[in-house]
Amino acid sequence: MLKLLSKFSSCWKIGALSACLFSSPLLAEPSSALMVETGAGAMVRTVIGLLTVLGLIFVCAWIVRRFGLRPGLRRTGLIKWIDAMALTQRERVVIVEVRNTWLVLGVAQGSVRLLHQFPAAPEHKNG
Repeated sequence: MLKLLSKFSSCWKIGALSACLFSSPLLAEPSSALMVETGAGAMVRTVIGLLTVLGLIFVCAWIVRRFGLRPGLRRTGLIKWIDAMALTQRERVVIVEVRNTWLVLGVAQGSVRLLHQFPAAPEHKNG
């Protein structure tokens, strides 16, 4: 719990610092802050800003997927995901380890079936 609070407080400090740094030009010139830009220039700036935000979202998603930061795919705990293979768009074969036993599961839309079970391979027990 303390780690979570310390991470939250450090994020809060970074956010407050960045808000101060980026908002200072707006405080220095209040008349330019209230001026509304119109025309093609405003549209181009809006589209560039939107594309930048969408690009950042996709980069963050790629990083999360690339480095396995999703909490559902952790390899700790009782159930460990070993491998998966897509057969069709809606069907896959998945191998999971539960208590040193590998389960081969067939996963389809709305159903999961046990296809086979066997002891875990020795080289994968520690990793």
